[in-house]
Amino acid sequence: MCQGKLVDGNNPYDAYKELYTRYKGVYNKYLNSKVLPSILKKHDDDDVSMLQELVKRWENHKVMVTKLARYFNYMDRHYTSLIGLPSLKDVGFDCFREIVYEKMKVNVKDVVIALVNIEREGNENEIDRCLVKDVVDIFVEIENGKLDCYVNDLETAVLTDLVDYYTGKGFYENTPIECLQMEKDRVSHYLHPSSKEKLLSKEAQVLPERTKQGHRKKIRFSQCDVAAW
Repeated sequence: MCQGKLVDGNNPYDAYKELYTRYKGVYNKYLNSKVLPSILKKHDDDDVSMLQELVKRWENHKVMVTKLARYFNYMDRHYTSLIGLPSLKDVGFDCFREIVYEKMKVNVKDVVIALVNIEREGNENEIDRCLVKDVVDIFVEIENGKLDCYVNDLETAVLTDLVDYYTGKGFYENTPIECLQMEKDRVSHYLHPSSKEKLLSKEAQVLPERTKQGHRKKIRFSQCDVAAW
């Protein structure tokens, strides 16, 4: 097939087409029958168990994609690249995104934000920071190098929630600079590096600050605040 020879008297590209379809079918069957049900079952137990199962399944899936793409690398070299089809690695990632990620992304995003807010309340010992980071990495990696899913499905919501949190509650005992530093550490630990720049560029970012009269007022991050950060 790879040398362009006839296979049982047929065009080798016909055999490639069938093999490519079956290759994708293996992922679809496995993800629908094993992976997604396993994650949903954990979701019925508790949110943290669901995140743990998602991370485990994603790590296993990446290994599977790497090995299968290596086994069938000749198909990438002599078929998919020539006629403009997604590579075998892209097929593996696309299947996980379509079957698992799209089903779970909203619930996962909500749980991540809830855990981050628990940490903001000063209860960082109650959450598994490594687990949250691993979950965020799924949003970053799911498109195999692109960040559209990360930005649209997680980052925007996290940044919006940050503003809502400090506008509605915030830290009376901390200055805006101190709050900024805490968010800087949080962004550095959890989010993609591009999120820091986006956070600073949002003019609508506000933080509560106690006035001399003991009342809270809203302030915008000044250039001094940004420089200090």
